[in-house]
Amino acid sequence: MSCVGLFLKTVRVLTSHSLCCFCHVAALRFSGFLTPHKGVHPGYSCIQAFVGFEGTKAELGLPAHNIWYFPESYDIDKVAHDYLSLSAAEAAETTVPMMFLSFPSAKDPTYNERHPGKSAAILITLCQYDWFAQWEEERVKNRGEEYTALKMAFGRQMLQRLYDLYPQLEGKIEYLDVGTSVSQNYYVGYSHGEIYMLDHHRERFQPEATVMLRSDTLIPGLYLTGQDVMTCGISGVLLAGVICASAVLHRNFFFDLLCFLGKAAAKSFMGKKSDVEQQEKEKENREEVVGNGYSNGSVNEISKTG
Repeated sequence: MSCVGLFLKTVRVLTSHSLCCFCHVAALRFSGFLTPHKGVHPGYSCIQAFVGFEGTKAELGLPAHNIWYFPESYDIDKVAHDYLSLSAAEAAETTVPMMFLSFPSAKDPTYNERHPGKSAAILITLCQYDWFAQWEEERVKNRGEEYTALKMAFGRQMLQRLYDLYPQLEGKIEYLDVGTSVSQNYYVGYSHGEIYMLDHHRERFQPEATVMLRSDTLIPGLYLTGQDVMTCGISGVLLAGVICASAVLHRNFFFDLLCFLGKAAAKSFMGKKSDVEQQEKEKENREEVVGNGYSNGSVNEISKTG
């Protein structure tokens, strides 16, 4: 079973990491999985800014929840299309139109014990892989001054958006580094720096494309799982696991899960029903005792003596 996805960097890189990955890609190419439907292609890339601050969560007023920031327009598709149509140089001088931000240090109750007086944030926005593709074969952390200048320009644009929401953070930054689409390739092993592997556009979910995105393949014994089989995110991966297990064992585990949930719901209902019946019985006993002329104190004495 493989969850590495349909699109990976190269067989050369894969073989340096794992023979299993090499066999996976070779098998997929042989079976036609790497020349798929035109609607199946890698998703958008991302730029990530890693920020360190002087100050604690309380001092800086940092939230523990994630934030999706869309300040430009409610028409997110148009905003994203316009931004991603820019050249790298143009985009680096343009305020990012959307951004995800999170403060991991604010979520960790032990963070201040381990890193006193410090806080951290991660900022993420979309980008085109082509903006950094010319450096994809360069060594990590040694891609040259032009690459560094470009990625840090994007980082500064993302910081401006951060300051829009949290102006108190300006002047508190101690550390800033930026990861690009080629960084994503290096550390995760993707082919185009994609965030969620296959693109989630309408063509991907057409019958001609989805019939290919299956757990069972044309190669005997090779099964696919992960978000490329279903959709991105935790829920998609969980469902892909159920689909893959069903394919491997020739058993409908969705039906099994429904039966299990049905039994659990019935057991819970019967438990609640028993509780209600017990409460009704106790109420009747109390009414009967009171009806016979005993006081509350007498009831307690009766219960103690049996």
